[in-house]
Amino acid sequence: MSESERLFKLFSSVYCEDVKFMILEALSVREGTSMRELARTVGIHHKNLSKYLEELSGKGALESFEVNPRMRVYRLSRECEFLRGFFKQVRSQRPAPRGYRQSLRSTGDRSMGTRVRSPRP
Repeated sequence: MSESERLFKLFSSVYCEDVKFMILEALSVREGTSMRELARTVGIHHKNLSKYLEELSGKGALESFEVNPRMRVYRLSRECEFLRGFFKQVRSQRPAPRGYRQSLRSTGDRSMGTRVRSPRP
């Protein structure tokens, strides 16, 4: 096993149950996700999720945009697009953490979960 493979294995085993790690992984699978959908995927209440989203957005890892006055959608920032490949490798090498949706274990299906609806007229 190479040095980078050992480092990757250590990183994924240490951080796999961290909420921010799970948020980034969920967003690596799906292009844009609402807070409620992301909370269901990660397995925490959407009110608790907001502090993690703010922190990750503040660090430049996430982008968000308003779909309508009551809904904001989140995605990985352009600077963090490389994480898609990283998390694909993580998903292939470990079981999903407790409370984590099995749908993220797919090979990158971007159609998981509910779709974000357009604003009503």
